Amino acid sequence: MDLAVQLGDRYNQQMVSHVETGRSALLLAGAVKAARALDVSLDWLVGLTDDPTPADQRGADRSPDLANYVVVPWVRDVRAAAGDPIPAFDEATGFGVAFHRSVLPGWTRPDRLICIRAAGDSMEPGLRDGDLVALDHSKTEPIDGRVFVVRTEDGLVVKRLRGRSGAWTLTSDNRRYGPRPVRPADRIVGRVAWSGPPRD
Repeated sequence: MDLAVQLGDRYNQQMVSHVETGRSALLLAGAVKAARALDVSLDWLVGLTDDPTPADQRGADRSPDLANYVVVPWVRDVRAAAGDPIPAFDEATGFGVAFHRSVLPGWTRPDRLICIRAAGDSMEPGLRDGDLVALDHSKTEPIDGRVFVVRTEDGLVVKRLRGRSGAWTLTSDNRRYGPRPVRPADRIVGRVAWSGPPRD
C-alpha cells in the first residue's frame, strides 16, 4: 500500500491494489510510474533482471569491490620475445594493471606477479605480439608443458618448457619455430599466470 500512497490519486491506488491481488496486469504507463516512485529499474519491476538499480544510476554510484582486484606492477616498455630474444628488463615500475582475482589461477601468488608484453609470433595462436603477460616470479621450477618467461643470454623469451629432470627445451606453439635446449646460463624468471590482448 506504500506504493499506492506514493502514486497519490485514487485511480493509481486502485491499480496497485489490483496488480498486487492478481486481478489486473501492470500496464506500461503504470509500470513506469511505479518504477519511478520506488526508485527501481523498469526491467527489475517486470522481472527481467535481478538488479533493481535504475538505468540512470548504474555506474555512477556503484564502485567495484576492490577486495576482489589485484594491481600488478607493469613494466610498460619491456617485452618478452615470443620470437627473437630482446634485452632483459629492469623491474622498477610506476604503472599497474588491475586483475580480477577470478581470472588468475589458484597457484598464483598475487604479490609476486609482474606484467610485461609479449613480442613476436612464436607463441601464436595463444599468445600474440603485443599481448599482456602476467607472470608469477615466485614460480621458477620448470613444469613440463607450461609457459614461462626465461632470461637467456640474449634477453627475455616466453616459451613453453618441455622435458623432465635436466633435459629441458624451450618450445614454441607456432610450428614455424623449432625448439632449442635450455642452456646452463638460462634462468626462469617466472611462470605465465595470464595473458591477453593489450588494453591501452
